[in-house]
Amino acid sequence: MGRELVRCLLFVSLAYAVASVVGCGTKIDTAEKLAAALKRKGVNYQTIEQVDAKHPKVDEAIALKGDNLWVEILRIEDERTYKLFMGMGLFLFAVEKKVEKDLPDMPVNMLSKKPFVIVIREEPEKGAVKQVLNRIFPPKDD
Repeated sequence: MGRELVRCLLFVSLAYAVASVVGCGTKIDTAEKLAAALKRKGVNYQTIEQVDAKHPKVDEAIALKGDNLWVEILRIEDERTYKLFMGMGLFLFAVEKKVEKDLPDMPVNMLSKKPFVIVIREEPEKGAVKQVLNRIFPPKDD
């Protein structure tokens, strides 16, 4: 009886360890990995292009482009720069709403999934990229 219990506990522990490793998959810590995850979940892009972020503290900047799709992924590890980019986006969206006009070169939406800032310039269906991002990074219950 004692050996069976030890074997059972060992089996459960091993199964848990395997499930943890397989379930976690690859950690999304680069813009390229996020782009691959977006593609796996249904954001169909044809090309990935490098973007000149024009800021020295932007660690990575790529654009995903396809039919009616243009999404920029910025990876910003520096906390201050990250907050600056998000604050700037919120400010510009507020200005656009206040003047009730579209500002030139404004994105459709801007999303935040630390350390990533996702700038949606064009998408085939409104909210489609956000839905996919929420499947990749499920919202946390507070």
